Amino acid sequence: MSTDARMLDIARQHFDLMRGRSIEVPEWQVDGKPVTVHFDPMTLHQRHQLQQRARGNEARGVALAVIMFAKDANGARMFEDDAETLAALETQVDPAVLSRIATEMTRSTPRADLGN
Repeated sequence: MSTDARMLDIARQHFDLMRGRSIEVPEWQVDGKPVTVHFDPMTLHQRHQLQQRARGNEARGVALAVIMFAKDANGARMFEDDAETLAALETQVDPAVLSRIATEMTRSTPRADLGN
């Protein structure tokens, strides 16, 4: 195996370990328990799509990240990807909570924490 192919395998393995991350959102409760938002890491292609849709509007990018990538424990999207949901997240939901979720979705995870 060439060095290039080996490095690509190592990079892919790292990315695979990043799948299945989650963040607990204590402000959002269901039956007295905090909601857990599940997500996978964004690919470069997905980040590009997010940036294009946000059109340089950072606040809109936060809301769109949550819409596009937040999943429940079964892997189903938590939010509809439509104008009504976007408007609600932009105007009727605590921006600090949305920002915390989006930041977690986009941050890099230390290798020691991967796969846990």
